[in-house]
Amino acid sequence: MADKFRGRLTCVDPRGSTWVVYGSWKGNTQTSTAKCSDNPNVGILKTGVSFSA
Repeated sequence: MADKFRGRLTCVDPRGSTWVVYGSWKGNTQTSTAKCSDNPNVGILKTGVSFSA
């Protein structure tokens, strides 16, 4: 079982460029958040979670 986790977003812009954004590391009872951009033309392509040992 992991001690900490963080959210992971794969973002995409109108040209098809992608990049990954990570939230901060959190404990099991907390929430990790991440944001791609304030630009309304940028969206979320995939979501995921990264775990630490």
